[in-house]
Amino acid sequence: KRTRTYLQSRIAGSERWDFKRQVREARGKSLSKLGSELGISKGRVHQREQASANLEIKTILEQADALEYEVELVLRPKQGGQEIRALL
Repeated sequence: KRTRTYLQSRIAGSERWDFKRQVREARGKSLSKLGSELGISKGRVHQREQASANLEIKTILEQADALEYEVELVLRPKQGGQEIRALL
C-alpha cells in the first residue's frame, strides 16, 4: 500500500505523463475516435489522459494497443545497479 501511494504521488504531478495525449495526437486520433475504438466515451479518454488519472496497467496496455504501441516496463535501481526491462 505504501509503495502504491508513493508511486501515485510521483506520477500525479509528473509532466512525463503528458505522453498519453501526445501519442494519441501523433497517431492522428481524436478523443472520439480513440474512445470509439476502446468502447468508451471521449470524456473517459480525456480523463485517462490527465496526469492525476490513476490508471491500471491493463488500461495502459489497452490504450497503447489501440494506438499501435508496445509498453515497456523499466525497473531502475535508485542506488545504481542493473535495470530490468520487460515488454508487456
